Amino acid sequence: MNEKNSLSEVLDQFPKDDPLSVSRRRFIAAGAAAMATGFLATNAGAAPLQGGRTATALRQSTPPADAAPPEKQVIIFPADVGTAKVLDFYEQVYQRPFVADLFSEPLVRLNREFEIIPGMAESWEGSEDGMTWTFKLRQGLTWTDGNPLTAADWVATFQYAANPEHAWDFTWFFQGVLKGWDDAIAGKAGVDTVGVAPGANPNELVITTVVPAP
Repeated sequence: MNEKNSLSEVLDQFPKDDPLSVSRRRFIAAGAAAMATGFLATNAGAAPLQGGRTATALRQSTPPADAAPPEKQVIIFPADVGTAKVLDFYEQVYQRPFVADLFSEPLVRLNREFEIIPGMAESWEGSEDGMTWTFKLRQGLTWTDGNPLTAADWVATFQYAANPEHAWDFTWFFQGVLKGWDDAIAGKAGVDTVGVAPGANPNELVITTVVPAP
């Protein structure tokens, strides 16, 4: 996207007759998708720099004398938006435009010091063995139509991604990580065996892995 392309112009290029392009119950982002703090925020760390937003994170400690002030500095990314088909991470990953990450919010984020900070989850706690993580979602989260956003949305999203009939192009990301994932994507077990489940209340999400996720 160059300086002459507005975000609305980019979005106008997405198909509008495809009901799967932006499905409310499946529109949870990459970062929101990550199963435990050790695997989170792969995209979230870069998100503040995408789409020509302020580039202070890449600013040198001693900028050149003719450099623009930090609030005026931007990063311009070339992108072939003509190949983009969907915004939803869990519909397709390799067929999204780079701006897609600007439309999502992960469970947790990374700051510039690579410290884990709250995103959709206000707090989280791991088990002693590091293989069960309980995320407490922020209160009052809603979809744009007013429906509440709950742990069930994450559960449905992961189950959709693990369904072999969906043939998601990013299943490898959770292989050997999420409990039940490998068998589910291979069609050897139901998607309800994937280690993502509601907790004690609608705002509690429990994610179980097969390896410790510190």
